[in-house]
Amino acid sequence: MQATLYTASDYSAPGPVSGLRVLETGGGGAEACGRLLAGLGAEVVKLEPPLGGSPSRAIGPFLSNDGHAEHSLFFWYYNQNKRSVTLDLDTPSGQHLFRQLATTVDVVLDGNVPGYLNKRGCGYELLRELNRALIVCAVSPFGQDGPYAWMQGGDLIEMAMGGVLWLCGYDDHAIPPIRGEGWHAMNAAGIWALNAVLASLVSQRLSGSDAGDLIDVSAQACLAISQEEGFSWYAFNKENVQRQTGRHAKPHLSTEAQVQCSDGQWLQAGNVLAAATSFNAWNDFGKVRDWIRPLQPDSPILDPVFDDMEYRMAHPAEASSLIRLFIESMPADVVYRTAQERGLTIAHIREPEHVLNDGHLQDREFFISYEDPGAGVTVRSPGAPFKMSATPWSVRRPAPGLGEHTAEILRDWLGCTDADVLAFRSVRAI
Repeated sequence: MQATLYTASDYSAPGPVSGLRVLETGGGGAEACGRLLAGLGAEVVKLEPPLGGSPSRAIGPFLSNDGHAEHSLFFWYYNQNKRSVTLDLDTPSGQHLFRQLATTVDVVLDGNVPGYLNKRGCGYELLRELNRALIVCAVSPFGQDGPYAWMQGGDLIEMAMGGVLWLCGYDDHAIPPIRGEGWHAMNAAGIWALNAVLASLVSQRLSGSDAGDLIDVSAQACLAISQEEGFSWYAFNKENVQRQTGRHAKPHLSTEAQVQCSDGQWLQAGNVLAAATSFNAWNDFGKVRDWIRPLQPDSPILDPVFDDMEYRMAHPAEASSLIRLFIESMPADVVYRTAQERGLTIAHIREPEHVLNDGHLQDREFFISYEDPGAGVTVRSPGAPFKMSATPWSVRRPAPGLGEHTAEILRDWLGCTDADVLAFRSVRAI
């Protein structure tokens, strides 16, 4: 099945939060949260500096590798469905417009450094006087207060300070920790910000209250809760977990997990390699031997000595190496599919090309395609990792050009005239 192609007729499809109005300023987790809200149907207006726009426009890769700010694929992905308004918050008129816009919305997403909006007369307490029900969600590297609040952040910094970077790497600890790809800090902060915003909106609805909310999201904290067993091992056993190649971090080395097959492709096969000493039914050692028996009837793994669990526990490396040799003798896709059919947990370690062309994801219509008239291309990108039957995720518009909707929003949301818009331009507020 081909990826769903959203056309102009789909742009008006209602989402679960259709009618919600959101102002987004700054980047990072606030930008990621804005993308999620926009995909769910919210009207998200992205406020950008008039000169250069959002810093995310400078993040690659770029369409045709041209480096053009309007062709950042990173920006396109995180800003689908949004509209762009240029606004200079360092000018009195820009600050005035921000306060006026804040009276017309339900949520403000603040991705700036702590205190940025306060210093410009646009902080929560002042905005709350103008719009009692307003929810302001501030997303920053370390939160709005505390000894780290003033520190500079970024994806790597937040992963390091949240403890996740320590968990990523290789058995050889002479090699320093590595960064897991995927803008984890930004996305984790964006997801938790979304949870908090939706919870606040639900609270307003259930309580019937028009009281607003100030939400403070720390990207460091979002990473700190993602340490798997790290906290537990140290809190109760005073042991630090150690990074391990392609495996969960543990205090002690576990069985190697990755195998390179005959075609050069890699498999994640740790559970099967450890099957000889495992008590997990889905990685039963008997299933592994039944698989090997007709293909390699002379394999030493079939020796009756391996029937004895005590022997296997005493010689784990011997059994694991024999299973490894079996897996290495075949192409990765054959091993992966056959193992899964036999109820054994093995996964193909896929390159981006493989994921993009994954038939299962395509059948589930995970990838979305839509036209970007400004760039003159059909854009294909990941959609939502969930399905909603009544109010589906959708792409209603491509990512905006810088300031593409400034005049439209000022007219429609604030009632400005064309003369007003020209006046704001003349003082460089927009």
